[in-house]
Amino acid sequence: MRTPAAGRNALTRKEFLAAALTGASAISAATSDSGADNAPRAPVESSYAEGAAPRSASPLAAPDRIILLIIDTLRSDHVGCYGYFRDTTPFLDFLAANGTLFQRATASCSMTSPSHASLFTSLHPIQHKVVFNGLMLEPRFLTMAEFLQQQGYATAGFVSTIHFLKAGMARGFDTFSCRGDEGLVDNLYRPAEATVDKALAWLTERKPDEKFFLWVHVFDPHGPLKPPEEYSRPFDTETEQDFEKATRTFLFDHHTDFEFWKHKRNYLLGHMNRYDGEVRYADVQLQRLYTAAEQNGLNKNALWIATADHGEGLGNHHFGAHDRFIYNETVRVPLVFHGDGLQQGRRVVDDVVELVDIFPTLGSLLGVKLSDLVPHAQGECLLPYCVEASGSSRQKRTGFSERRAYVERQRPGPDDDMAFYHFEEGDKYALQDEHYKYIYWTVGDDEFYDLMEDPYELKNVRGLGVPEERHMRKELHDRVAAMRQHFDVEPAQADEQDMEQLRALGYLL
Repeated sequence: MRTPAAGRNALTRKEFLAAALTGASAISAATSDSGADNAPRAPVESSYAEGAAPRSASPLAAPDRIILLIIDTLRSDHVGCYGYFRDTTPFLDFLAANGTLFQRATASCSMTSPSHASLFTSLHPIQHKVVFNGLMLEPRFLTMAEFLQQQGYATAGFVSTIHFLKAGMARGFDTFSCRGDEGLVDNLYRPAEATVDKALAWLTERKPDEKFFLWVHVFDPHGPLKPPEEYSRPFDTETEQDFEKATRTFLFDHHTDFEFWKHKRNYLLGHMNRYDGEVRYADVQLQRLYTAAEQNGLNKNALWIATADHGEGLGNHHFGAHDRFIYNETVRVPLVFHGDGLQQGRRVVDDVVELVDIFPTLGSLLGVKLSDLVPHAQGECLLPYCVEASGSSRQKRTGFSERRAYVERQRPGPDDDMAFYHFEEGDKYALQDEHYKYIYWTVGDDEFYDLMEDPYELKNVRGLGVPEERHMRKELHDRVAAMRQHFDVEPAQADEQDMEQLRALGYLL
């Protein structure tokens, strides 16, 4: 049974939960996955010994429960608390209304496995070498789950695709549930409702005094876009006023490429309606976890982190997917912290932050400096943003993203014909702060954007005399050179059966 869409969220926990519980279905009593997929993992041989890091003081008490929610392919400008005009994310909006929202969170890569590997290691793909889906993370890299397991947390991961199990990211999880064969969408991924059902069965067995780390990943906003009808129907533009408002938002506010959609506006709106329907569906399913945690006394001293691995093109820069470019429609993602001990009320952070900051933030909460455990870790602790009166840092922050050589392939285009994607040699690396962004191509012309004047990166101002261009270019080149110098591992590749499933998802030739 699919969970019905909820209405607009309230701004207080009490009101929100009252509304959620009114229409909530009974919590699933299904048992969690059995067999080897769910068996406790043997200790992983790692170059980082348990307890090796010195303890340091944290401004907050260590959370008893850490819940990481990741919605695949969710770009931040389709999220309500980031200013979107549609009611796509009432649950995420609730978390943000009672937590810390980071306006400029940046992913390391616009692909699923590389981005998740970076979030879980605080290293960029150029360091851990998982630069494509289908590559495996080397055991020598400590993951966030392994670290939390060493710190005494029960660890569980419930994910919707094969990416993570085959990428070596099940390490450190006592319980790990990947997609099965039942109820898959186009035989590709497990829908959010089924993944959350598995997570709920595990969650409701936890005791109120139990320490745990729970990771739940839902895939639905990723193509193919096939939301349950009740979730896409509310976004249908049935009136001329709705039709015009939506069209103007996508074409003029979000600067969706008109040439990409010029064959008909109806297809543009239909595609956006399906995407937003998938976002709403994922949001409603994740809300069930929060409601269950509250019902079972598990939200006391709990930290909720909600984010995405990357965004989606949706026609920006004449591209509908996400893995080709590292413009901000694909690498800027929502990021929200919510929980006891954080600054009360809604808090908005304008500084640039990165997904690689999540791991060191959890380390700091536990009194551990991550750089003592992970040499060359790239992230920084975000706790000052969550607890201090000032909403900005004392130093200029930058976000790093990358994409390796894009692969030539074909897939259906907006007109249902085969759209041909051109081969692009070389790699791309980007560095951005709150004002500017520099994109370095190893083959091809670099790009430089003034994000204050041009947030959708439409006008390349490289070579036009902006003083910051030279400094940002040097910093980016220096960082790339330094990261290349310290890491030479070549990752293993997943087996051929798994590669075929990745091809079906559109990631490989």
